[in-house]
Amino acid sequence: MAQYDSCTPYAAGVEAVNALFRKVYQYMALGLVLTSITAWLIASSPTMLRMFESSLTPLIIVAIVEIGFVFYISSTIAKYSASTSLLLFVIYSILNGITCSVFLLFSTEESVYTEFLPTAGMFVTMSVYAMYTKRDITTRGSFLLMGL
Repeated sequence: MAQYDSCTPYAAGVEAVNALFRKVYQYMALGLVLTSITAWLIASSPTMLRMFESSLTPLIIVAIVEIGFVFYISSTIAKYSASTSLLLFVIYSILNGITCSVFLLFSTEESVYTEFLPTAGMFVTMSVYAMYTKRDITTRGSFLLMGL
């Protein structure tokens, strides 16, 4: 992988792309943390545990609200300010945590550790790498997609 002189237009473009990806990964990490905390809090609550175990209705309601929220945001996102978009993303992350909590209720602790934690670890590792690298990482796309 080549290093580019910081004075070339190509290097400026690469740095702009890297800066954008750093920002995106920071937001995605924020969403992952919010989703994880929400899922853990709900899954560890005896009241919520009883509510979700007694009936599928709460899960169906949460899933419909989450999907509806995604469709609504997708169709109207262009008209929101950056701060409103961030707030909507935070709300979505929390809704996703509620939905994920149900999977935590019906999963073993071992399956969470063997599936979620390595995925989250890979995301964090790649985020940190993308945040601090000065190299053009676009050439790694096909390799990373294959790894995914």
